[in-house]
Amino acid sequence: MTATSTEIFYNLISLNDTEKLNLIESIRYDSPTLYEEVIRLIDVEKNSLKNLTHLFAKNAHDMLDSQSFVGEKIGKYIIKKRIGEGGMGVVYAALRCDNTYQQELAVKFFRPSLLEIFGRDLLFLEAQLLASINHPYVAKVFDAGEYQSHVFIVMERVNGDNLAVYKRTHKADLSTLLNLFIKICEAIEHSHQNQVLHADIKPENIIIDENGNPKVIDFNITQKLCTKETQNTLLALSKGFASPEQANAEHLTHQSDIYSLGKLLKFLLEGFRFSADLTQIIEKATRHNPKERYGVVFELRSDIANFQEKRPISNKKNRPLYVTQRLVQRHPISAVLFTLFIFSLFSFTVVIVDKNYKLTQEKELTEDMMLELTNLVFYGKNVEHEQSFDSILDLTRKRVIANQSLPAELKQKMLLSMLQPLPKKQKIEVECQDDC
Repeated sequence: MTATSTEIFYNLISLNDTEKLNLIESIRYDSPTLYEEVIRLIDVEKNSLKNLTHLFAKNAHDMLDSQSFVGEKIGKYIIKKRIGEGGMGVVYAALRCDNTYQQELAVKFFRPSLLEIFGRDLLFLEAQLLASINHPYVAKVFDAGEYQSHVFIVMERVNGDNLAVYKRTHKADLSTLLNLFIKICEAIEHSHQNQVLHADIKPENIIIDENGNPKVIDFNITQKLCTKETQNTLLALSKGFASPEQANAEHLTHQSDIYSLGKLLKFLLEGFRFSADLTQIIEKATRHNPKERYGVVFELRSDIANFQEKRPISNKKNRPLYVTQRLVQRHPISAVLFTLFIFSLFSFTVVIVDKNYKLTQEKELTEDMMLELTNLVFYGKNVEHEQSFDSILDLTRKRVIANQSLPAELKQKMLLSMLQPLPKKQKIEVECQDDC
């Protein structure tokens, strides 16, 4: 069976240079047509490699480029100093200088290679989408333009430390960090509502301002335009926080940002001892399959808020014992008072039932004793009254002692009463009158 040109091409990849030449020469001699097909595939590969190498070289040149815009006036902005640099571009501090009002700004210049790869219109379209985001926890984008083959955007300048520095230097407690995370989620949630993914969520892209509030910066406006090759060239992701689908240059959805938020939450909790609830929240947000993560950022934010407020998280809300536990944690004083009330009510009920049982028992015993005494009194025969009564008492005492169902306390009282001496009979003398 004759090999195809594609099969031969892939066989060539695994050979050294000498072996490649020998194989190509033999094909050229045996089948000139097949030889031409293989050569065309080799040329295509060379051109692709050449283009990709050019992109890498150009990007590397951009990264090392010492060009500075400091002191230049670009439109109504004057560039003051360089304040940051990343894989996508360089950021400068700037001032507005159009004689209207003073305003501190940040101007980000994208690398020329981005303009070559994506085109001016696409970059400006993404910048326009960023300008549509208006949220207190997102650095505002005011303007965009082009200067010396550099596309730039003008943003709000935020003074403060990035989240990594803030966590290290401020020694914030767990509750403070979780409240910060909730605000970051609110910012990303708002951007998603405006159809904008961040696509590069990491501690360095979150600035904590002077009031202790977060400002999300540096949205990756080229991410959804990247292919596998250009993404690697442009260093368009942060491996510690990027989702699996982003690392594979696949189509991104809201779940990609949710994955990065889960990784950010894990970063914030490093060094703290925290409950299983937070562990489950992180695990759900960072699952490999996007469909198994939170559907929207609101769900992730709500679970963190529920944890803060000692309410059930979404994964456990159908567990009665857990829900009760969280209720008690939420209202400890009320729970203690309620428990005491239930205990008191139970104790009172037990006492009432016990007393009622004793009264019923005593009533039955009393009725039995009265019936027995009545029988003894009315059915005693041929016995003088005093002797008959003494005999009745003696017999009653014996029966009381022998009665096992009679409570000891009642038995004691009855016996004491029966031991009391009977009053002696007094003889009453009646004086008779003459007419008696």
